[in-house]
Amino acid sequence: MSEQGGECIESNMKPYMDDYQSTVDGVLQRQKALLAEFSSLTDDINKLSKKAHIDELTRIVRCLTETQQNLESAGSLLQSIEKRVESIEKTLGVDDYDL
Repeated sequence: MSEQGGECIESNMKPYMDDYQSTVDGVLQRQKALLAEFSSLTDDINKLSKKAHIDELTRIVRCLTETQQNLESAGSLLQSIEKRVESIEKTLGVDDYDL
């Protein structure tokens, strides 16, 4: 093939090659944008995950605090009942060992 023939093919292919390169560049830009969006979404998911984790821990702490308060209340109630039983035993003259 002559040098002119090569130049002719090259000049005829140039619009297609330019179009191809433009398409490739567009795809690469879109890919870059999608990767940035994916990274941003991943960061958001991690933040939400941490927030959900913190919210869950907060709920657990509230639950534990409420349970502790209920146990303290039950302990106070048991002490009151024990004192009342001791008072009744004293009044009746009954020992713990008699029961």
